[in-house]
Amino acid sequence: MSLHSQKPILMTIRALLKPNSQLDFAKLQARFNAEIVQAPGFVSVEFLTYGMIVQRFSDEHFASAWRASQTYAELVEDFKKCAVNQAVTEDFSAESNLEHGVTEVFITEVTPSQDKAYQAWSARIHQVEATFPGFHGVYVQAPVSGKGRHWITLLQFDTIDNLDGWLNSKERQVLLSEAIPLVSSLETHRMISPFSGWFASVAKKGVLPPLWKQTMLVLLVLFPIVMLELKYLNPMLTGLNISLKTFIGNAISVSLISFPGMPIAIWFLNWWLSPTPQQNTRAMHILGTGIVLALYVITILLFWDYL
Repeated sequence: MSLHSQKPILMTIRALLKPNSQLDFAKLQARFNAEIVQAPGFVSVEFLTYGMIVQRFSDEHFASAWRASQTYAELVEDFKKCAVNQAVTEDFSAESNLEHGVTEVFITEVTPSQDKAYQAWSARIHQVEATFPGFHGVYVQAPVSGKGRHWITLLQFDTIDNLDGWLNSKERQVLLSEAIPLVSSLETHRMISPFSGWFASVAKKGVLPPLWKQTMLVLLVLFPIVMLELKYLNPMLTGLNISLKTFIGNAISVSLISFPGMPIAIWFLNWWLSPTPQQNTRAMHILGTGIVLALYVITILLFWDYL
């Protein structure tokens, strides 16, 4: 895969977790999230209960830089401590149209001795789903040989409506009935965008606002919260371990962003985030972007000598 690829990159790490390692895995998630959000080109990260971390970057250059970093190497070493025989598998995959796509993650535990039959069935279902409107691609990870029975499948469509059209189709229901003797358990997760919960209220026809608009708005809300924490919260936490201080600060920041920060910002800029067909003009996009940039400048000036 070329290092000059500009396609979004899906980067996964997975392992078979040790019994009773859930607490250690939860602690790893907190550290992993705190570090990866600072990486250039970061888009999103998902932690799946089975023992899988799904990272998305804007292109392969940024993903490769993160993968080569000392921070990432240390996090992988911590992940290995949670894994059976310290075995961790890493994969790179180009993900098409990430900004507007929606991905369904399936974690399938295959019944013992049914692997070959499951593979044949899996090939059939992927052939059928590829014929449905909006299909973007599928990414499959087989279990590590001799270390588990869980198959990881990431299925991407362009919109929620098209994805649900396939998931609820008669064709899929027929194929699922054929898989009953082959599958012991099935877990599913949906990944729309890193900020999908905040922006679901303004999504039109299952399509969220562009990722760059979401990111701009999150930054607009986050910056003053961080500045206020530096001024008032940090002095109150003097003497605490930096890990605990960071956790408390992040917990408060996320809470204030979720409410009331993002609902207010989304209400104010709803016309720009998700315009109606009549509003969807170049001038409108330029105006909204200009307003957000102006608000950046205003908040920076307000906090210029604040500390």
